[in-house]
Amino acid sequence: MKAQYEHIAAGQQQSFYSRNYQAKSFNSPWHYHPQWELTYIKKGEGLCYVGNSIRPFASGELVLVGSMLPHCWKSDETAGRVESIFAQWDDGLLGKDWLQQPELTRINKLLKDSDRGLIFSQTLSEELGRKLEMLCSLPPFDSLIALLRILQSLANSDYSYLSEGQSLSINANSSERIEKILQFVEQHYQQDIQIEQLCELCNMTQSSFARFFKRSLDKPFSHYLSEYRVNRASNLLKSSELSIEAIAYDVGFRNMSYFHRQFKKTFNSTPANYRRSFQAL
Repeated sequence: MKAQYEHIAAGQQQSFYSRNYQAKSFNSPWHYHPQWELTYIKKGEGLCYVGNSIRPFASGELVLVGSMLPHCWKSDETAGRVESIFAQWDDGLLGKDWLQQPELTRINKLLKDSDRGLIFSQTLSEELGRKLEMLCSLPPFDSLIALLRILQSLANSDYSYLSEGQSLSINANSSERIEKILQFVEQHYQQDIQIEQLCELCNMTQSSFARFFKRSLDKPFSHYLSEYRVNRASNLLKSSELSIEAIAYDVGFRNMSYFHRQFKKTFNSTPANYRRSFQAL
């Protein structure tokens, strides 16, 4: 998943871009762009990458991604078709210095906070998701006003941060290596991954690889790999009847005590309680 720079052009009739996306899967590359992006997942589930975070996503969630923050959603093609609605706009939405206007103080703060990626409550997400979907069919003026109302509603709500770091050291020179690393993990996470394999993949020494990964994703590679496996395990706990031990082994953990510690650290719950909470739903 290469952190690609994506050019987004607003339509000739509008100062921002909105779209209803439908496909077999979410498979866009890990990318970034100067525009802010508000995405509502209408249908689909999988893993969401925002900044240096990895987490499961499901239908009904709404995420605001800041300018130049790498992100993507990845779903399993076997899970069925997916659908999302998103809007993208830049700092020229209402002209020069529009965010400095006193009426937009709260929206300005919201957009600054989105540098780490934001996620909102499910109730609000579903309400505003329906409004976001309407943007694609409204006349240009009405669509702009509707977008501002959505942003004001988000600015007045509670939200949680997704990415742990304020910024990431991602650029064109490093993105090719990051792509190789993340794709390797995606293909081999069930196996015993050795740091020497990644060093050979990137043509780096162990010390230079460790510094590079930490600088790029603001966390050691071992933490990233553990998070990836834990999130894979969470999906299996929800969707399969495999035992917890079988799931831990399937995603690459060979020590059950370590698996339980890492799972509780990520989800603030034991695997058994996590599974029971979804069975109750």
